[in-house]
Amino acid sequence: MHRIVFAAALYVAGVSAQVSTGTIVGGVEDATGAVVPNTQVTIHQTATGDTRKTVTTATGEFNFPFLQVGPYTVTATANGFKTKTLTGITLQVDQTINLRITLEVGATTDTIEVTGAAPLVDSATSSLGQVIENKQIVDMPLNGRNPFALGLLSGNTTPMFGMGSNLPFIAGGGRFSANEVTLDGVDNNTVSNAGAIGRNGIAVVPSVDAVQEFKVKTNNFSAEFGHAAGAVINATIKSGTNQLHGTAFEFLRNNDLDANNFFTNAAGLPRAPFHQNQFGAAVGGPIIRNRTFFFADYQGTRQATSAGSSIRDVPPAALRSGDFSKVATTIYDPATRQIGPNGVVIATSFPGNIIPQGQLNPAAVAIAQLVPTPNFGTPGALARNYLYQPARFSNTDQGDVRVDQTLSTKNNLYGRFSISRNTQPAVGSFPGFIGGGTSSQDNATQAVLSDIHIFSPSLVNEFRFGYIRHNGSILGTGQDGVGFAQKNNVALFPAPVLGFPSIAFNYSGQLSGTAEFTGWGGGDPNLNIENRFQWVDNVSWTHGSHAVRFGGDIRRQRFDTLKGTPFFGQEIFGATFTSSSNAPGSGLPLADFLLGYPSFIQGTPMIDWGRQRSVYAGGFVQDDWKLSRRLSSTSGSATSSSPSLWTLATSAASSICSTASTLCQARAATRAP
Repeated sequence: MHRIVFAAALYVAGVSAQVSTGTIVGGVEDATGAVVPNTQVTIHQTATGDTRKTVTTATGEFNFPFLQVGPYTVTATANGFKTKTLTGITLQVDQTINLRITLEVGATTDTIEVTGAAPLVDSATSSLGQVIENKQIVDMPLNGRNPFALGLLSGNTTPMFGMGSNLPFIAGGGRFSANEVTLDGVDNNTVSNAGAIGRNGIAVVPSVDAVQEFKVKTNNFSAEFGHAAGAVINATIKSGTNQLHGTAFEFLRNNDLDANNFFTNAAGLPRAPFHQNQFGAAVGGPIIRNRTFFFADYQGTRQATSAGSSIRDVPPAALRSGDFSKVATTIYDPATRQIGPNGVVIATSFPGNIIPQGQLNPAAVAIAQLVPTPNFGTPGALARNYLYQPARFSNTDQGDVRVDQTLSTKNNLYGRFSISRNTQPAVGSFPGFIGGGTSSQDNATQAVLSDIHIFSPSLVNEFRFGYIRHNGSILGTGQDGVGFAQKNNVALFPAPVLGFPSIAFNYSGQLSGTAEFTGWGGGDPNLNIENRFQWVDNVSWTHGSHAVRFGGDIRRQRFDTLKGTPFFGQEIFGATFTSSSNAPGSGLPLADFLLGYPSFIQGTPMIDWGRQRSVYAGGFVQDDWKLSRRLSSTSGSATSSSPSLWTLATSAASSICSTASTLCQARAATRAP
């Protein structure tokens, strides 16, 4: 990709783009409007004591790139003029503040202080975006406490639903898959959400009390953002200051005002419980005053409910032992099959519609005993006879630790480590692995290291390294049934992960059709693990009337996946082997199952991990040229290359079925992946 940007504006000074930092630029002039070169300009971060100095160029301009967000004072001193100090300046993330300082004739020992001198209108850049400040993040009510949801306060944004992504909005008219999300200036994207691959989302969603602020940029980005084709979302984690600050919180939701749902009410059960607790704390302050600072936070989320109820179809106990005497449908003994007078296959019915114990498949009988008996509806009913209201919960633990260090007046360093762990257990048709279902996890770990080195007042370098590991997998409960299957001679599909197969009771004996009972087992996994590495280096060089910025961005991504539907295989039993051609409507899927005769078997497990390896390399250069006091131009170019290498695993398998002691035995194909 190659992009060139050119813009011109009135009353602007040289600017530079940034991701998690900000820039203060401006010019110094006297009361007549003449520029004042060689003016010493000093900025002071009042929260941490960090100080930088520079002198204005021949055109009276100054530039302070790569500044941490927060409150600043700016002081200008020149021979023959009174010293002037601007206070009340708050630098926001990815912001360029343009200050015009007018000096008055007098002694440098005389000081003029101006409060609230920061301009209210962005006259330094042409990009479109909005900063969501810390006060908005903390004060606004948020269901779930996702700070990125406040991005909807920005213009040109709209909510996003139903795309399998945790992104709460899209912006700038672009596709959500083209968004760029950064946290402290490093990659915070993921392409896996709850098993949905290719759905771009946010890897680490920090606590509301951990976010300093974030910015949503929707259009006309600087050359630095050549990697993004959609909106750019830049967020920063809080850092410590010279004052010790802390907070503790708990937010509670429960079912006190909820109404009972229809099915629970029909079953005569009380209102289902719902409890959600979000609790935690954040603290930041100095380790060594004016030099070393820390910030740490923790948030826990506990959500418990059993509000989701369902009514299933399970076979009564008598049917599981082969006794179909109370069922109107006649079942036939497949061992008696023969060619009838009309040339069709006919069989003899089981006496009394009962399968002899000696003909029952031991594995099938053992499996049937795992399924709960009816607990709902009319006694003896074959359908809508089991109510299941499982306990559901979702637990999340997350936290951040950040340390800022001023190594010298020319070098600032910070590092951050973030971790988030979310678990949602499986909820199937019945308790245990026989009910199928899948549990999900959303685990993320991120590490960031940033170094800003001032070689000279006109030459500043910023280096960032980021690493993120995200596991957005679905774990099938079929794995919990491996021990049972091996003990009872139930064959398993060969795969890197073994699991209990899915069992369906379709009258047709095929994938589709009316089912006699709710299916058993299954719970397929969908494993998706990402590892992303990023190296970024940017240089800001002020030379005469030019503010030049250039840099590079290298990202290495590793994505590993293991999936299949059905991954653990599926065995479909139909009204096939217990039917007779001269008795239309005869035979039952459950009877076929108890005899161990599947009609259709399928399985598409990947027999090895699918692995993607990709490297992205991008570079940019941007020149902010001060043509005159009233006119400046911004031109830039960005180029990138992103080759990818795929190693795919073949999901081929063949099946061999027998009825001796196993329901189905699968054999992996010998074809190499």
